[in-house]
Amino acid sequence: MNVNILKTIKPPINGRALLDIGSGFGFLLDRARDKLGMNVTGVELSNAERKFANESLGVKTVRDLDDVPAGSKFDVISLFEVVEHLKDPRALLGRAADMLKAGGYLVVGTDNFESNPVRVMGEGFPKWIPHQHISLFGPDSLRRLCTMTGAFSIRAEASYTPWEYQARMAVQRLSRGRRGVRKFNLEQELASEEGRGFALFPLRRLVNPLYARLARRNTLDAAMMYVIAQRN
Repeated sequence: MNVNILKTIKPPINGRALLDIGSGFGFLLDRARDKLGMNVTGVELSNAERKFANESLGVKTVRDLDDVPAGSKFDVISLFEVVEHLKDPRALLGRAADMLKAGGYLVVGTDNFESNPVRVMGEGFPKWIPHQHISLFGPDSLRRLCTMTGAFSIRAEASYTPWEYQARMAVQRLSRGRRGVRKFNLEQELASEEGRGFALFPLRRLVNPLYARLARRNTLDAAMMYVIAQRN
């Protein structure tokens, strides 16, 4: 879905400079470089993920925004599933504004904690991870975040609900709440989060992009929200 969101930016972004903050293993950077022809740079705190991006995918990734060369300017800065981890996401958007070219684009993606899956699953919603997700958003608060610095104007919105959530809700309804819900447990989370595998990864990598295109809405009411804002 993230690459598809970048594709919607107009005019075309081929050849433009992308900074992806919270770039993880670099998969988005790799696709943006190879599929969209972008000049890519990533910022990622995790040493293991940053090493994989640099050494296995060959995409330039640094540890901190301070490691980006001084004076660098980008056409697009993306923050996918980052702002929910921050105590002060507004401060990061202020820094992003300083690093964007005039007319450049900021792309923010985060979970919608006012969506139907949250209402149905309650405390079993899989993104309820209170030791990591500390700034939770709904549609209005995400819009306010993206515009409160005065540096950006919203140009487009999109959202979708992952098929995994649809499946969990169906199982929960059919079992009358006995199955389909994994409630947060801090001790279990801390013991397993670094070594936990990603179930059905090859299948997800194949199916998720197609599903996301089909399930996409041009509103912010589904479970994953995306805002494209332009630098004033």
